[in-house]
Amino acid sequence: MPNDVSFEYVSGDADPVTPEPLGEQIGLTAQQHVDQIPDRDAPHLRIVPDVSIPGVSALGYRREVAFSSIAAATLVETDTGARPACELKAGDVVQTLDNGLQPLIWTSTNSCIEAQLWNDATPMRIAGSVLGKDRPTRPIVVAPDQNVLVDCPDFEAILGNRQHLVAARDLLHLDGVERSTVADQLMVNLMCASHEILNVGGLWIDSFCPIGAQLNGLVEDQRNDLIALNPRLRFTAAEAAYIRSRPTMNADEAAELL
Repeated sequence: MPNDVSFEYVSGDADPVTPEPLGEQIGLTAQQHVDQIPDRDAPHLRIVPDVSIPGVSALGYRREVAFSSIAAATLVETDTGARPACELKAGDVVQTLDNGLQPLIWTSTNSCIEAQLWNDATPMRIAGSVLGKDRPTRPIVVAPDQNVLVDCPDFEAILGNRQHLVAARDLLHLDGVERSTVADQLMVNLMCASHEILNVGGLWIDSFCPIGAQLNGLVEDQRNDLIALNPRLRFTAAEAAYIRSRPTMNADEAAELL
């Protein structure tokens, strides 16, 4: 997000229309410095945000965002055993459901304090054995749009596939799933060369998927870092090449079937 964004208005008898404040548009209070710069021909309003806010365009409009990550201390199964997510780097090898051991190609950490400014972005706490015995083996914290694998033979007759991915936010109706009350948690994104299902604390979750909404959920430095790694992500067409490994269950289906 640019550090200096200017809005220009045509001068006239009536007062210029001021754009809706960023905080009102996205439902949060963002500290901003507003400087009125006099000009003979037209008034200018300069808005300089104090932070780069995920999911907000340079003009202050809300983009579709998806927050997908896991808490830093979450144990991820690797070729050398379970390791905290925050220790993993590109090149480390993780256990996947479909393709055995696979290397990570990108990892990133960030504090969720900015995300928590939106209620919908608050991380979710999933208690032990919520989705079956030892799934997970212990409580874990994930971002609300982090997908979790659910497996049930009955799903095949109803949905055409027994395994589906479901966003953690859509599990809130289950006992043992709740919004985390811990502030300023460090969260980690883990990405493989293809969309994979990772073993995290006994629960199978998906690796970071660089689709538009997920990219918008990253802060600017993260987004730039990922695009530098794969410049094709600048273009929408690149998303089609990153195929999801499982169908995704929507909120209504999750409420009805889980």
